[in-house]
Parts: sequence; C-alpha cells; structure tokens
Amino acid sequence: MSLSRDELTRRLAQHEDSFVERKLEGDDWKPTLVAFANSVPHGRDAVLYIGVRDDGEIAGVSNADSIQKKLQAFCRNTCYPPMSFTTELLTAGDAQVIAVVVPPSSNRPHFAAPAYVREGTKTVSAAPRLFEDLIASRTSKTAELLRYRGIRFTIMSAKTRLGIPEYLATRAGTSMTGQIREYECALVEVNAFFARFELSGANFTEPLENLTISYDDRKHRPLVTIHLDGAG
Repeated sequence: MSLSRDELTRRLAQHEDSFVERKLEGDDWKPTLVAFANSVPHGRDAVLYIGVRDDGEIAGVSNADSIQKKLQAFCRNTCYPPMSFTTELLTAGDAQVIAVVVPPSSNRPHFAAPAYVREGTKTVSAAPRLFEDLIASRTSKTAELLRYRGIRFTIMSAKTRLGIPEYLATRAGTSMTGQIREYECALVEVNAFFARFELSGANFTEPLENLTISYDDRKHRPLVTIHLDGAG
C-alpha cells in the first residue's frame, strides 16, 4: 500500500489512531517508529507526523532536511534489523510537516538498537545470523537444538532419504520396510521452522515438527529422531 500526498494531507486533519501519531520536532519519535514496524498489519501503512501537536495544531518543523537525515540514520543504521520507511514533506499554511510512512515489515521484530552479545572479552553487536539464533531460542525445541551446534550427535530415522518429504500415508501398501537407520550428524542451522544438518559433507533440512529430541545413552551424546512427514 502506498499513501498519496492527498491521502497523507487528509489524515493529517484526522484524530490519532493505532497507526497514526503526531509528534513535535523535539519529541522522541524513535519508539513510535519501531512500534509501527512491529505492529502495522499487511494491507495498511502507519504514519507519523512530525511537527504537529497532539490536538492537531500545526507547529511545523524548523529544519526538515536535518530531521529526514536523522530518520534515515536511525531507521537504516541504528534500528535493528533496519526498517523501511518513506517521507513526504507537507505544507500546512506557512509551516512544513514531515509525514513518515512505515509499511508492514517481514523482518520484525525490530528493536531501537542492535542486540549485543559477548565475544571473548568484548561486547559486540550481534551479527544477523546470531540475532536470528537469539530470536529462535525462545522456542524450547529450537533452544535445545542450538546447544548441539559444534558437536556430533546421533540421528535415527526410518526415512529412505533424509531431507526428502516422505509421508506416512505413502508407506501403506508398499514394499518399503521402514527400517530404522542410524547416522552421525552435525547441526548447521536451526530456526523456529526447520533444522539443517550436515551428513558426510552434504546438508539436508527437516521441518522442526518432524524432530524428537532425546539422548543416546550408548554413545553419551544427543539423539534426534526424524519421523516421517505427518507422523511427528
């Protein structure tokens, strides 16, 4: 959705709602932009007007160029992950108002600053891959699998080929024996939806719902059972 200048001007005169807010030039607008990026639904755009009082009175901005540079620095360089936005400079009488349009984001959640982690004796900004790990670690299965990174563990499965969809229903009436096979694998990547493993130098991916986590008492290491699709 792209709001026209006429639509932005029309909204300027309306009351605030969940996705329209007004701020003065000196107000802190950063939390509002992050909240918009995390909340605006698909099919809508959120708008922040800078240079307008809460009651709708136009105060204007003194340096629109400087504010737009600050917006770009925050949304592109400080906010994490970077968020998309566009601006329109509107004229209301003798004053100028900046309309900041925030579209729906596929990269949310966004934060007003990068996530930080410890790397040895230093505090560093989390790289995109590590940031994804931090978000994914909120789910219990993902959190447990993330502990396996860097170690070899046991995988057991009746699948004919790991990483290839093989549905339980297709086994009925066939000569497929369903023999349980054992593998030694390493974890490459995991998120809230799937896990990618390395086996003999090649990678394969399975949906997280296909996996059951346990422990291999024989070899004293983690055990992951991969079920047939639809049987997990």
